[in-house]
Amino acid sequence: SNSIISSVKQNSFSKELSQFWRFIKIENNYYKILNANYSGALEIKNALMNDGADVGTWEYVGAPQQKWEIIENQD
Repeated sequence: SNSIISSVKQNSFSKELSQFWRFIKIENNYYKILNANYSGALEIKNALMNDGADVGTWEYVGAPQQKWEIIENQD
């Protein structure tokens, strides 16, 4: 994808707009997840699948690493 808009970090909830996300259905059970403050799409950098991979927001371009499948928890 294009250049990173923002890194994503886990913090305590503070009601800041940057902590809100929009889930927009794009196909079947797949969604793009956009930050409410920056409108960047949530993405795993370089589509890595290993623990500790960097997560950030990038301009949405429809790349596979920007598509998220929502799976119901069976618990």
